[in-house]
Amino acid sequence: MATATFDNSLAISDRIQATTEELYHLEETICRSSVDARVLHGFRDAMEHARRASGAVRRWVEERADNGDPFSAVRSVAAERVRVATHTLGELAIDVESGDLDFDSAGLGDLRAAVKTLNDRLARFGK
Repeated sequence: MATATFDNSLAISDRIQATTEELYHLEETICRSSVDARVLHGFRDAMEHARRASGAVRRWVEERADNGDPFSAVRSVAAERVRVATHTLGELAIDVESGDLDFDSAGLGDLRAAVKTLNDRLARFGK
């Protein structure tokens, strides 16, 4: 049974690696096309997030197969969320300044509520 789990873990890890490489090649192809820079930037951000997330899954699978500490992957997922949120909020601030977001933009009420909730929760860490 342990061999089957190890073999399955290797298969998952190999598929994640192949998919990550395919995403990289897709990104290269799209970069050579005539896509608006803002759309391309969003795609690149999404691909970077996908690569980091797939790396965390791969790390979880490999650590578990090696009887290591798979929870290091959970910590990296949390760190990635902070990185993505920080980056996204900065991009949203630029969108507001540039007029790409305005009062009629969908989801702003939900965004404001989510940011407020996050701010309230972060307050427990102090300044």
